[in-house]
Amino acid sequence: MAVAELSRLAAVAGRHLAVHSLPVPTCMGVSLVAGRADRVEIGVSATPLSAMAAVLVTWHDTLSNAAPMLLGESDSDGPRVEIHGEFRDGTPVQVVAYPDEQDLVGLRDVIWMGARALAWLQEVAS
Repeated sequence: MAVAELSRLAAVAGRHLAVHSLPVPTCMGVSLVAGRADRVEIGVSATPLSAMAAVLVTWHDTLSNAAPMLLGESDSDGPRVEIHGEFRDGTPVQVVAYPDEQDLVGLRDVIWMGARALAWLQEVAS
């Protein structure tokens, strides 16, 4: 069951990338709970920050129920930007990028969600 689910999730993610002409992710993982899909995890990387923001806005625009989040705090993973949403078939997906801490000067302790995070991404991408 788990092998079939992994194959299905890889196919769903691959189809999504192809249909929307998205750049190849830097990494992709799958989280299974009891042999069933919990979520697909996509890692993206681009420099400069404007290119990374543009990739994340594109991902946001291709997902259902997309919810962006900027986590500017410096924890063990450093700052990150996440887009949580779903592929067309309802499979949950989390897209994550790790901007350079120097790119987030003045945003170190912020946690922005939803419209505020999306507006920031769109501004940085333009």
